[in-house]
Amino acid sequence: ISAELPGVDKKDVKISIHENVLTIEGQKSRQTEEQQDKFYRCERSYGKFSRSFTLPAKVVADKIDANFKDGIITITLPKVEEAQPRQIQIK
Repeated sequence: ISAELPGVDKKDVKISIHENVLTIEGQKSRQTEEQQDKFYRCERSYGKFSRSFTLPAKVVADKIDANFKDGIITITLPKVEEAQPRQIQIK
């Protein structure tokens, strides 16, 4: 799973898993100020966000890994190794 989170700091993002549902939540806060001779401008964009995904039963929840780089969070969900058929030698 990849998600673009422009303007969001890594410390403002929380990833949790509960009852096979993965949730990404966080908060964005930004403030810019500009002051010149005859005016003063202050802009703020902020807010909370949350997104949830139901995981398939074949995901190993204990081995989920998350990386955050350049405003993009990448979550790796490893699958359970399925039982492979094997041959049994006759003795």
